[in-house]
Amino acid sequence: MSKSKVLEIMGVETHFTMTNPYKTEFIPSKEGMVEVVYYYTDYIDYRRGEDEMDGMTPIILKDNKVIGWGRKMLDDADFRQTLRIERR
Repeated sequence: MSKSKVLEIMGVETHFTMTNPYKTEFIPSKEGMVEVVYYYTDYIDYRRGEDEMDGMTPIILKDNKVIGWGRKMLDDADFRQTLRIERR
């Protein structure tokens, strides 16, 4: 799926004070840049010590195509190894 299709499906709405997509970051890898787009998708309970990222779902794109989504995939060591992220 392309990034434009993701934006079309997920929308670009504001929920309470959160704008979607909430944040975008780029991760350098030997294959090129991987883009991570974060969407506000869940309630954030500040009373329990949660922050904005606890309510976000990351969508991971490479070459403008979705290659995965979710915090578990983004944090997964095997996934990161597959990307061969360059640490500086």
